[in-house]
Amino acid sequence: MSDSISVVPGLGGALVALALVVALIIGLGWLLRRVGSGTGGGGIRVVATLAVGVKERLVVVAVGEQQMLIGVTAQQITALATLDRPLAEAEPALGFAALLRRHAGPAVRP
Repeated sequence: MSDSISVVPGLGGALVALALVVALIIGLGWLLRRVGSGTGGGGIRVVATLAVGVKERLVVVAVGEQQMLIGVTAQQITALATLDRPLAEAEPALGFAALLRRHAGPAVRP
């Protein structure tokens, strides 16, 4: 009987420790999303992309004022050319909600 009594405080302490670890993980995840990981583009942005296969793409990226054509596969990224004349940047695509409102008309309210 005395063995079962001594197990209960140990189990309670383990549950409290587990709850603290889970809370710490959730808190750090929230903090990293809030602050950012510091790996932002730093002036690099995608201008255009074209799928040429299942896992292969041609991508035009702008680095500062210069644009480069790169090839992206599952195994590597290769710089293919530097563009003499920059491409015009496309307007950002509308989200699903904006497209739905546009096509549904006044019947759908946000």
